[in-house]
Amino acid sequence: NLALISRRRRIPELGALEYLTSCHLANIVFGDQIEFLGVIPTDEGPRLVIRQPEVEAADPDNPHPMKPAINRWLRSAGFEYDEGAWTREGDLVVVSDEHEGNFILAAEGIRPIDLHLTRLSWATGEVIPWEQNPANPRQWLSL
Repeated sequence: NLALISRRRRIPELGALEYLTSCHLANIVFGDQIEFLGVIPTDEGPRLVIRQPEVEAADPDNPHPMKPAINRWLRSAGFEYDEGAWTREGDLVVVSDEHEGNFILAAEGIRPIDLHLTRLSWATGEVIPWEQNPANPRQWLSL
């Protein structure tokens, strides 16, 4: 199970495979560029090593958008809130862990970072990339 260096649990019962699957989905759904670099041993067990581009905040003193803006942004990306998580009907991708700290208000607009993405167990077909989502306002896509 994964935890932050601070020992705070991120998402209960999230194992390595689920974490890597979430990273892969974020790459497809949001155009993230997360790379898996390997595994390193620690006293607490193996740790996954990833790399992703840094997202600079438009205002470093106020880097995170507020929850209402995040909710509007998620809806613009085709997600609707239902039963504790945001789900996109087109491909049954589910976004969770969407607190303010997991978004950066960049010059281009709101950028998600470190969200947890899964698909509902009965999902079939391909995952819809960000640029193919008809609800996409294309705010932030220039990387």
